[in-house]
Amino acid sequence: MAVLNASGSWHDAQVACPIYQQLCLLVSDGFYLIADSAFSKGNQSVAGKIQAPLKSSQSISRDPAEQEYILTINQQLLSY
Repeated sequence: MAVLNASGSWHDAQVACPIYQQLCLLVSDGFYLIADSAFSKGNQSVAGKIQAPLKSSQSISRDPAEQEYILTINQQLLSY
């Protein structure tokens, strides 16, 4: 899905609203949209349906096993 030539005055959430609706209706559990870190992850209705690489200021768990998992997923997101 893409929105071309959207007015600069449009808020990102307004442009993304159809995407959020489709995520709620069409995307099965376990699947998600991959976005860049600037894309809003929406509200509770689409929780977990949008994944983005970690931001530089984002902190992660101190647990080594969880760190390894998070960093592996992050590397996969970055590779897309």
